Amino acid sequence: MTDPAVPRPSDLPDELPPVPAPAPACCSTDAHEHAVDSHRNRQRLVAISGAVALAVAVVGLIIGGGVGAALTLVIAIGIVASTVAAWSRTTMNDRLIRFAVAAALTGMALVRAFPR
Repeated sequence: MTDPAVPRPSDLPDELPPVPAPAPACCSTDAHEHAVDSHRNRQRLVAISGAVALAVAVVGLIIGGGVGAALTLVIAIGIVASTVAAWSRTTMNDRLIRFAVAAALTGMALVRAFPR
């Protein structure tokens, strides 16, 4: 006796129906790749701008005098401005470190600008 719930091979269709495409996820692959690329680009931009700022500060300290002090003070002012602009997104420790670096750069610029 055969079970009526189990189909016989002659009852099965010759071709299987097409498999439906999966439902789109909340984030498509293209959007995710774009977000990752955007994040990498921002990281690259921060790294390059930090390296340029460090180079300008070092050149300013090496040159000395009024021009060197001006270069170094521009970097110190930039650090303070970026800290104020990102105030709500930075922690207290980050703020303190940034202000300490800006103060150290300012002190070194003044010492190089006005030697004894």
